[in-house]
Amino acid sequence: EESMLDFTVGGYINSYSKTSLAVSVAYPILRGENYSVDVFAGLATYFDTSHPDILPMAGIQGRLGPMFVQYIPTPGNYVDGIVSFGMTFDLN
Repeated sequence: EESMLDFTVGGYINSYSKTSLAVSVAYPILRGENYSVDVFAGLATYFDTSHPDILPMAGIQGRLGPMFVQYIPTPGNYVDGIVSFGMTFDLN
């Protein structure tokens, strides 16, 4: 039986031009053969910045094939949200 949850581990360059790692789990709201719209939550590292070392994140994402775009709302002190995008690949 296929799990409804999608687990992701990734790396990226954060807004401080430093390397961060993230782990997340996504639950599909809408899923097709090659696309999905999901809600997701996870944790990201922000070592050597003014933020705590590990930050929670949650938002909505869209996927089309290996491409994705995410929107993560923020408290609105400086910006209303963060948009990230990239490509994924299966490890199995």
